[in-house]
Amino acid sequence: ALMLLFMADLLFVLVQRRKTENTLTESSLKTRLLLNSTAEGIYGLDLEGNCTFFNPAGLKLLGYQGESKLLGRNLHKIIHHTRADGSAYPADECRICHAYLHNRKIHLDDEVLWRKDGSSFPVEYWSYPLYKDKKTVGAVVSFLDITERKLAEQKLKAVNEELDAFVYTVSHDLRTPISAVIGYSDLLKDAHREELGEEAMELVKIIEQQGEKMAMIVDDLLALAT
Repeated sequence: ALMLLFMADLLFVLVQRRKTENTLTESSLKTRLLLNSTAEGIYGLDLEGNCTFFNPAGLKLLGYQGESKLLGRNLHKIIHHTRADGSAYPADECRICHAYLHNRKIHLDDEVLWRKDGSSFPVEYWSYPLYKDKKTVGAVVSFLDITERKLAEQKLKAVNEELDAFVYTVSHDLRTPISAVIGYSDLLKDAHREELGEEAMELVKIIEQQGEKMAMIVDDLLALAT
């Protein structure tokens, strides 16, 4: 009877273990499916900065056929070793690693990642601490290639600079004749008041007021362009 009871308990433990394994396997498959279907690059790091996983989208962005070349290796040395200006990027200054080193979320869009062929591209990335049993065990990093966005920003900046230069030039060109209009209007009022008569003086006053308004607009344009 004791043997039968022992066998029943053992069978129950084995069944529960199999259920747990199946649940974990199903959860792992769902996670892998999610990683494989996203357009963002996503990878994991352990506390040493070594790669724990890399999704297909990220591998494609970096020019790798599979994750075997990256798993277990320090990713900072491979894909994040140099800044956008070409200067060296020391690992202890790596802001991606701050997620697990300082236990905080990081979001930046002013850095680059380096492809397998040695070329780089601007990225926007998010780095989050990864926890297990309430302890930080690494980080999960997601990133996007923002080359097109950066090019659009550069074009927009160039257009704005050209517009500012145009406004500045036009404003300066307008200031001289506007000042002359105001000056001559004032001269007419002072030197020819009696000759012009009341109605003409009222018109001169209107011209002077409109000139002053135009001068204020020019000043606002200049302020906007500087």
